[in-house]
Amino acid sequence: MFERLLALLKKEILQTFRNPQMVGLLVIAPILQLMVFSYAIANDISNISTAIVDQDRSPRSRELITCLTSSSHFSITEFVSSPEEVKNILDQGRAQLVIQINPGFQQELEAGKKVQVQALLDGTDSNTCNIVLNYLSRVFQEFNENIAITNTVQKKVPEKAFKLHEVAWFNENLDAILYFVPAVIAQLITVLSVQLTAMAIVREREMGTIEQIMVTPITPAELVIGKTLPFALICSVELILMTSLGMYWFQIPMRGAYPLLFLATGIYLLVSLGLGLLISAMSSTQQQAMTTMFFFFPPAILLSGMVFPIESMPEWIQWFTYLNPLRYFMSLLRSIFLKGSDLSILSRQLIPLAIYGCTVFFLSARRFKKTVS
Repeated sequence: MFERLLALLKKEILQTFRNPQMVGLLVIAPILQLMVFSYAIANDISNISTAIVDQDRSPRSRELITCLTSSSHFSITEFVSSPEEVKNILDQGRAQLVIQINPGFQQELEAGKKVQVQALLDGTDSNTCNIVLNYLSRVFQEFNENIAITNTVQKKVPEKAFKLHEVAWFNENLDAILYFVPAVIAQLITVLSVQLTAMAIVREREMGTIEQIMVTPITPAELVIGKTLPFALICSVELILMTSLGMYWFQIPMRGAYPLLFLATGIYLLVSLGLGLLISAMSSTQQQAMTTMFFFFPPAILLSGMVFPIESMPEWIQWFTYLNPLRYFMSLLRSIFLKGSDLSILSRQLIPLAIYGCTVFFLSARRFKKTVS
């Protein structure tokens, strides 16, 4: 049995790497996709083009502008003298944000009155607007704290009773790229494992070579293992490459244990390879397999919490996310990389994923045996 499995394993690896296009697909494509997707999906925004309408022209208004320029998120592109020009700036796309400081800003501020500063944004992209407003609130909070300190020193107003001290665990600087890189790795492992398994077996059937394999002494169970084991090894090597790239290029911390990382990946590969077997059993050509995978990948990615938080989804959709194995694997990778969680905590995702994986792989293998017999 082991000799037959070893021969089939050697045959699959040689057949895979004999094709130069497959080598590029396995080595170059995942690295490029990790680089591009991680930078593209990360929702941190920098150098927001900002126009200033300073009608007060006082030391306090200049101090507020300095707070904006000191932040890496805002880039002052122009100063506008008239509020009438604001509409043209937003219409022509010369700036994403316009800050308007009204006359009497410093006078009202020193008198202890509530002062309003108007922020005008291009609302065609609502998600970007929310992020920009969040950045603005931080800048205004810093400015208010500076004013409070100045007034306290000058004994104009009593000192505040308390000051909010914010601490973000696991991602101290709230870098979005630290959140998205583990998710991109999970996505690429999913696409690679499912695609390799489904396409390789369908290609054998389409070329007529799978019947030649079946007339050999090899059993259907050995064929299933021999077809999936090489791709599990390839995906493990890809995991090492992408993890190394994430740690040394994107500076992703690895706070968990490497054995837990490979344990979680091994369990998840039961699911993804089983899905590849299922797709191959349902398809007679490579085109049919590609079409089937197209209907699987978009819902799996959208319901995994990679781009949109699961908590913000409607409640009835949240129940469907529990059927998505990518949700568990993505949560596992983030917990291992960023939190350094141990096995007692990760078991809440590992146990359901293991049950899911064993069930899918068993059903897919049975369906595959019936198809090739």
